[in-house]
Amino acid sequence: MNGATLTSDRFGNTNQAYNFDGNDWIELNQLASINNSNELAVSIWVQSTGINLNTNCVIGCAQAYFARGNDGSDGFYVYTRQGNSPNFRASVNGPFSGGVEVVNPTIHQIPHINWHHLVLNYDGTNLKLFVNGSLVSTINYSINVGVNPSLINAAFGRQFVPNFPYFTVGKLDDAGIWNRALTECEIQNLYQSALSLSVDDISVCQNGTGTLVAQTLSSGGDYLWNTGSQSSTINVSTPSTNTYYVSYTLNGLTCTDSAVVNIIPNQPAFFPSVDPICAGDPLAPLPTSSLNLFQGTWSPPINNMVTTTYTFNPSLNVCAWDTTTLTVVVKPVPVLTSQDINTCIGQEVNISSTPDLPNGTFSWSNNLTTNQFNITADTTIFYTVTYTLDGCTSETDTLKVVVNTLPLVSITPNGPTTFCAQSSVNLSSSYNYGNLWSTSENAQSITASASGTYQVIVTDSNGCVDSANITITNSGVPCLQIGGVFTPNGDGTNDTWQIVGIENYPDATVEIFNRWGQQLFFSKGYTVPWNGTYNNEQLPTGDYFYIIDLGINDPIKGALTIKN
Repeated sequence: MNGATLTSDRFGNTNQAYNFDGNDWIELNQLASINNSNELAVSIWVQSTGINLNTNCVIGCAQAYFARGNDGSDGFYVYTRQGNSPNFRASVNGPFSGGVEVVNPTIHQIPHINWHHLVLNYDGTNLKLFVNGSLVSTINYSINVGVNPSLINAAFGRQFVPNFPYFTVGKLDDAGIWNRALTECEIQNLYQSALSLSVDDISVCQNGTGTLVAQTLSSGGDYLWNTGSQSSTINVSTPSTNTYYVSYTLNGLTCTDSAVVNIIPNQPAFFPSVDPICAGDPLAPLPTSSLNLFQGTWSPPINNMVTTTYTFNPSLNVCAWDTTTLTVVVKPVPVLTSQDINTCIGQEVNISSTPDLPNGTFSWSNNLTTNQFNITADTTIFYTVTYTLDGCTSETDTLKVVVNTLPLVSITPNGPTTFCAQSSVNLSSSYNYGNLWSTSENAQSITASASGTYQVIVTDSNGCVDSANITITNSGVPCLQIGGVFTPNGDGTNDTWQIVGIENYPDATVEIFNRWGQQLFFSKGYTVPWNGTYNNEQLPTGDYFYIIDLGINDPIKGALTIKN
């Protein structure tokens, strides 16, 4: 490690990548396993975040992400140019000394906004450059690079070339080196796991069947098994051990894998019977070891609610001669249905409970054993009952007899019960059902405008009845008509604020305020209408607020507008 520091990776995880500031590198000293190989693959994620200012730019500024060789004319290099042609490149033996270079034709300006995945792939004959999973350039080049002794030096973040170190300025992540060329499938997996394929070996009992499942991280590709099937899964049945092969092709790339189906000889398994239980009673797990000591599991899962036949599934390498089953009889627990009862004082009611299965025995808390009986109660009372059939007893059911008093109904007006001639009041019953008014209406609320006594009779859900009365008075005095806008401009039209009908209330008080709560006008009685002035000065156009107190009910509040 030569100055490189830990930093966040391309997923934002802290301390999972390395940062290089233009004078740092990571030297690789343990490459003995690839020093004599004429093939090489390098995979690395890069993000150049700045320009390398420490390099001699006579030949061309660059940033070396990976270098393996002493002098730039031998070995392998992955880098990007700076300046006018900032594109990714890979080289074998250097582009200026008889070697070859592959160039990504796409420009990636520095600093990079995004991370990029680069792969140098050399198989001894062809040099290829992959960028973000795509092959962008290839060239034929055949030379035994592996015999060159200078290849022992390798580093990430720079190249070992005198006067041209070409340091990286940015981040490197998830770097890898192989002593062979990678397949395009492997390169896709390194980029985004876009193409993968795996099939696990399975064991199948003799004369049984099994399922081979081809698993991939991508979708939309084509499967092909050596059986001819084109599905991701196949069912196999073979008399002897056999090997199956599958390929997966996506976007012109193909991965292959194989799986072995092992055949296991069948063996018997013996188990003791299980006594019947009532539904819901505890049921111990079925034994996972047979009387003759074969291990396995049961399916379906244990169910203590219904009679179930379970199948023994021997563990791997333990197969039964025949399918072994075990039936656990679960007797039904009867269910009682009882309804709570609402009644009025002194009314006779029937108490009953209904089972879902016949021919059982009832047991009531009052020691009766019939399914029903009659009572007359003055207060609320509870009864409990159970029902037993074939040794299985229902849950205790509780029946509540609620003895109701008469409903207490009341009438609520939505305003004063004394009002002016053109007004009315809304009368609402405290019950939202069972209402019958003296006006023959059956709604919860009615509107009344004429003086008189109004009655509502309520019959509640239990058939119990109550009534309420209310008296309202229509004074016969005309209602106020309060002006909303007036124009005190002296033209003789609408110069004052008019309140029609206020003359019927000689003791009424009238107040006017501005928006800040300052009182601008006060009058007891309203014989002289307000002309929109305060202290003999005309008020500006705007909204003002009034309070009119007639001395009956609540004061009247609202807004008026002056337009000059």
